[in-house]
Amino acid sequence: MAVRECGVQMVDDIDHWNKAAARYSATGSPDDFISAQLIPLIWESLGDVSGKRVLDAGCGHGILSASLAQAGALVLGIDGSSELLKRASEHAADVEFIEHDLRIALPELGQFDAVVAHMVVMDVDPLAAMIESVAGCLRPGGKFIYTMTHPGVFGFKTSEDDEGRYRKLRDYLKHSTRWIESFGGHTHYHRPLSYYINLSAQFGLATTRFCEPEHKEHLSVFCCVEATKVV
Repeated sequence: MAVRECGVQMVDDIDHWNKAAARYSATGSPDDFISAQLIPLIWESLGDVSGKRVLDAGCGHGILSASLAQAGALVLGIDGSSELLKRASEHAADVEFIEHDLRIALPELGQFDAVVAHMVVMDVDPLAAMIESVAGCLRPGGKFIYTMTHPGVFGFKTSEDDEGRYRKLRDYLKHSTRWIESFGGHTHYHRPLSYYINLSAQFGLATTRFCEPEHKEHLSVFCCVEATKVV
């Protein structure tokens, strides 16, 4: 995925996603390289969802929502992009979808057994309201499962020496805004892993599983995190 540094947002993030909806909707099939690495990990954390209430936060084009519903889950999808939600309704006709800006606290949606956010959190800023709302709508013991680009690898330049290719890690702890050219273009927010883990813990979500699927050359470009509601 092509990445460039971006000092400020030139257009609102939701506008970007509305404009990118057609191109982004081509992603998400089982053989898509992102899905192939991360979707199996999501299911490992979810387990049997039959009869369970699951919130698909940042559901996008709705392909994951459709899979959850087919597995017997009671699914609610929520996303800020009206254009992506139009496509979600086509992919999962029996699933209820709500249009809502994830940067703002979620509306009252009831209690869920699990919340999934697939490739969402690194593209939401500010993020605290979303995480607090996720914690608030989870039942005790419920899981928040989120996937994202690996902040310790993604966006850093690749170099090569006598031992092979490696990533140049610079300013890892510094929060920054980047522009992603791929999938129609959108804003990406780089934050270290500790930010996500500590923010979740602040709202009673303890990290209980962390997966780094190997992409190539012993590097992981993505990660999958499971956080369990403990209070």
